[in-house]
Amino acid sequence: MSLILPILIFAIFYFLIIRPKQAKLKAAQAEQQRIAEGDRVLTRSGIYGRVNRISQDLTVVEVAPGIELVFDRRSVVKAPESVDVESQLSEESLSPEFSDEDFSQLHEHLESHVGDTAPSEVDLDGHATSGAPVDDVGAANADDDELRQPGDDEQH
Repeated sequence: MSLILPILIFAIFYFLIIRPKQAKLKAAQAEQQRIAEGDRVLTRSGIYGRVNRISQDLTVVEVAPGIELVFDRRSVVKAPESVDVESQLSEESLSPEFSDEDFSQLHEHLESHVGDTAPSEVDLDGHATSGAPVDDVGAANADDDELRQPGDDEQH
């Protein structure tokens, strides 16, 4: 009687969790095996492209005209049919080049985030330490000339 309960719990877990995961894994592996040259694919890193060559372990994907990337075969899946990359890239909302205005906006954004001090750091005890002024980086590292010997009783 006491043996029936653990067996029943295992059977429930098997049919509700383990078996469906195995079925999904087998379906994904079968889908990867069906990928052939010329298929539109999506990599795990989110890159769309077309398969140019495929081997036992590797897949060569053309991501742009003349640009090929080599991926592990397991990291490439067929691209969903609902995503039409070519039509999305041909929309007028995408600018093919950066304008001078784009670069000036980027430059202003970067300048507004750059202060006159280096970024704050955290010491080993978790206390915030302020950064040294950017112009005085050499002066901040003046302590580097005095090398500490093992066994120094200074607290850091």
